[in-house]
Amino acid sequence: MHSQFTEETSSVLSKSSGTTSQVRLKLYNNFTKTKVDFIPLDGNVIRWFSRGPSVSDTFSTSYIRYFMSIDVIHRILSDYFNYDVIFGMNLTDINDKIIREVRERSTNRIETLATYQTATSSPFDKGDRLPTVSKTTKYDTKNQLHHTRQFIERLLVAMERFNILQPSIDKMLDRFCTSILPQKHHCIKKLILETTSMERILLAGDYPNLTSLELFGFEEEIVFRYFTDDSSFRHIFKHQITELILHNNDEDTNKKPWSTYITNVYESIIVLFENLKYLTIVPSSVYNYPPFSMYDNRDLANCLSSTLAVLRINVCFFADCLSLLNGHLKQLTTFIVEIMYIDWPVWSSSMDELCHLKHFSLTCYDSNYQYDRRIVPLLSRMTHLEKLTLYLRFHGRTLFVDGTDLHNDILVHMAQLRCFIFYISTKPGFYHFTHDISNEDIQQTFNNMNYRSTACFVDRFTKNRPVCHVYSLPFIFTHLGNISNRFPNMIFDTVTHLYAYDTIPMEHEFFMQISRNFPKLKCFSMKNDNSQTRNCDQWNSYPIIEYSHLISLDIMNVNTDYVEQFLLQTKTHLPCLTELKVNYNQLATVTMNFTRDETRHNCSKVKRLILKESKVFSKDYYRYFPSL
Repeated sequence: MHSQFTEETSSVLSKSSGTTSQVRLKLYNNFTKTKVDFIPLDGNVIRWFSRGPSVSDTFSTSYIRYFMSIDVIHRILSDYFNYDVIFGMNLTDINDKIIREVRERSTNRIETLATYQTATSSPFDKGDRLPTVSKTTKYDTKNQLHHTRQFIERLLVAMERFNILQPSIDKMLDRFCTSILPQKHHCIKKLILETTSMERILLAGDYPNLTSLELFGFEEEIVFRYFTDDSSFRHIFKHQITELILHNNDEDTNKKPWSTYITNVYESIIVLFENLKYLTIVPSSVYNYPPFSMYDNRDLANCLSSTLAVLRINVCFFADCLSLLNGHLKQLTTFIVEIMYIDWPVWSSSMDELCHLKHFSLTCYDSNYQYDRRIVPLLSRMTHLEKLTLYLRFHGRTLFVDGTDLHNDILVHMAQLRCFIFYISTKPGFYHFTHDISNEDIQQTFNNMNYRSTACFVDRFTKNRPVCHVYSLPFIFTHLGNISNRFPNMIFDTVTHLYAYDTIPMEHEFFMQISRNFPKLKCFSMKNDNSQTRNCDQWNSYPIIEYSHLISLDIMNVNTDYVEQFLLQTKTHLPCLTELKVNYNQLATVTMNFTRDETRHNCSKVKRLILKESKVFSKDYYRYFPSL
């Protein structure tokens, strides 16, 4: 029996006009007869599950049409709208014909199903398949048409990520490891695993054709247990794996030196995985993992596999980025890097013209002085780039970085560039004359830029030091900083981290706008010393603001009014708040020494409370924060 959708929708591509509007995806709702904005549940990530073909009989052309339709939609979502698409497909329920034959033959279901695998393989490539769930961030029509066996080649065993009771998980894993994997392990080319089930899955077969491994929930402990020369999986890791994707759960804190983590984790990975072509390490939570650096070992970059073609990693310093581009990685075509600090330190590193590099992405959330001295010289060497992504914040320049600067300093050197995605903010130095430059002046400098739509706004929250924000549309980044009461009224549905600052009061209306314009906000930090002007009677007329996804709140450097603004449940609802940074005295005042019921609810789930002061806490304090 095939499932039926209760609500039919058809996607419509919509490109709005105007200088501050985005290219947005809308869905047409057949029930309401209206177009509604499509807002992913997790920032810029779309998790898409599609029903696959049924195991029934010979492969038909209808399957080809189905795969091609999916591929077209996937390319529109990823290439046009720049969503990160995680795609899953399975085989639907076993056909009644197979069930009847099981009964007639009185044979094992798996044995009967195996007789149909060849019949249901693609006419382009006969092969074995079993119903599994596949997860991929890149979808290839040719691969789908010519390799329908991908259902078994790309195997997702991540049942812990679904709402399944542990006994059910164990039962399914046991069946999987004892009945299916021993028969089909030789077909598997990619494993996508939770680290909790990693050992059980890998011990279930030899996996002679396994070349790709993706791990969710990766932590330093995994390296000590499995990424060693004594590991049972050493041969697979050392000689077979060419693609390694780690979703890193480790958090960058001051508890452990970077040098220790670099030795324990990065050096172990570099030494063990000798044949890597694709290495991706991404944070799997709202916090970044400890970055990679060669500060204490300048030759570490030369230990990386010289066949590496794709590298995505967070590094400490700008010099680390240069060292990775020093010529050893001659096959590198894609380099996605987040740098913690661009200003310092610096060590010498030779770098030739980067003619093989096709895709470069550079992110740095720390404001720096280095547009002219470091960023421009680096990018001018990337003469064969086809895609460039920049997220950078500058200060101390005489003028704003605008479209003219980007064209003359960077883009003019990239004749093959087809895609340019960017967010750049500039905060000029004191007494530099930028007060006469308007939004329109900045926007005109992008008129001849043909890559995609752009937007800008100049925020003048201080008289002498305004901030100019310029960015491509649609806005795809997860971080946005230095916004004030005057930020533009547009939806930033990918932003999860936000910093706000102003020299005038931020009233309730401002925080209402934040909740509307940043619907997926997870981490919010603000600074404002000015008290709010509304009185109690006025507060009662406003609706309660809800931040449905907010996990971390930093109100350490604010007036006491804003502590009350967020903690008082008659003003704000924070159902997911687990981390709170706040001044202790202000917290004690607002909560009436941890006895006030109206602020108790928003504090009840806080697991991490970060205070400026060291205190001896009362029993009321611990009762107020039961999750600590």
